Amino acid sequence: MGAGLLLILAGIGPEDLDEFHRWYDREHLPERLGLPGFRQARRFAGEGAVRPWAALYDTEGTGVFRSAAYREALSRQSDWSRKMLPRFVDPCRSVSETRLRLGAGGGDGLALGVITGGPDDPAAAEASFHTAGGHLLAGDARLVTLGLHATDPELSRPVAEYPPSAPPPVAPGDWVVTVEACDPLTAGEALAALCRTALGLGLVPLGRFRFRNGMTVLDL
Repeated sequence: MGAGLLLILAGIGPEDLDEFHRWYDREHLPERLGLPGFRQARRFAGEGAVRPWAALYDTEGTGVFRSAAYREALSRQSDWSRKMLPRFVDPCRSVSETRLRLGAGGGDGLALGVITGGPDDPAAAEASFHTAGGHLLAGDARLVTLGLHATDPELSRPVAEYPPSAPPPVAPGDWVVTVEACDPLTAGEALAALCRTALGLGLVPLGRFRFRNGMTVLDL
């Protein structure tokens, strides 16, 4: 099995923005990275994206989200989390298995795309993505990584504290494409190129984001 990826997309009211950042950076990211199997957590600010804020959590695999430690963390949210999570605006939560990752490292720019419902032929989709993505990486030194991630419908559910939400941009069963580059514009251009060249995938862009902050387990 591949690595796991938890993607959170959400808005927040302007009156809650400062506390939103404090909660994420001072409590939530360190708390999640303290759980077994979590490797890295990063936050991004949207630039014309489907939601203003994104968070990516990299794990050893999707089994992390079935572990007793993670289930315990969800069932016993902190007081601060129980205060902040209901204030999210149109939150979206998806857990995916990384099917393919080209390149290594992270970038200041992130672009997200979605294959609605997932591809009809996963093996052919991986081959098409590998060819198109490899060509892009080889031709542009500003690109860092490209990833293809299959969401897990069972694990991609809202947490109990989330408020009612509009239809999520990433639904259970979709596949997520991530593109990281030295800047958001380059990432967005590469995603647009994938939409054109990865024929048959039905890839739809969700927008660009700029890196805000993050940490790894070594920071704890």
